[in-house]
This record gives sequence, C-alpha cells and structure tokens, in this order.
Amino acid sequence: MATTKKTSVKKKPATKKSASAKATSSKSKRPVFVQSFRPMANDTPFLTFRLTKQTLYWLVLSVVVLFFGLWIVKMQLQIEDIYNSIEFNDATIDTSQLPAIHHTK
Repeated sequence: MATTKKTSVKKKPATKKSASAKATSSKSKRPVFVQSFRPMANDTPFLTFRLTKQTLYWLVLSVVVLFFGLWIVKMQLQIEDIYNSIEFNDATIDTSQLPAIHHTK
C-alpha cells in the first residue's frame, strides 16, 4: 500500500485594503428651500371637450356596457314570457279529464 502525503498549503492572512481614494462629496453653496405642495393653475377650463384616445376608450366601454345591459333585459323578458306561457297552459288544462288516482290500502 502506498501512502500519500498531504501537503498543507499556507494561506496568507487576509488584509484589509485601506481606501486610498475617498469619495468626496461637495455640498452646494446655495441653500435648498423645501416648498410645500400647491395646486397647479388650470390651463384649460373644466368643461371643455377634447376628443382624445381616452375619450374614445370610455365611449366604446360605455356602448359595450349598455349593449350587454339591454341584452340581459331582453333575455329576462323572454324567460318571463316562457314562464307565463307555462302557467297559462297549466291553468287551462281541464282537470276533469285527468284520470283519478285511487289510493288502495
């Protein structure tokens, strides 16, 4: 059997590098004034109308919503008519022509 000898590798101790070049910060000579928020002056009057992309998007969206609302109302009226016709047919059936059910004990 051959034995292998482990060699130990010596590492240099970690040294801290000193910062040779410091970041310099220069302060502005003018003082900075903090201004509070204030409302901007209106450039255009509030009730003016301009046709923009957003106006068209809202117009299309409102037409789609109204269309689906009317479609749902139409479907509800059709369902109500179906229920009314069923009730009418049930009311007009002559019960005397139905066979009598005899219960036997």
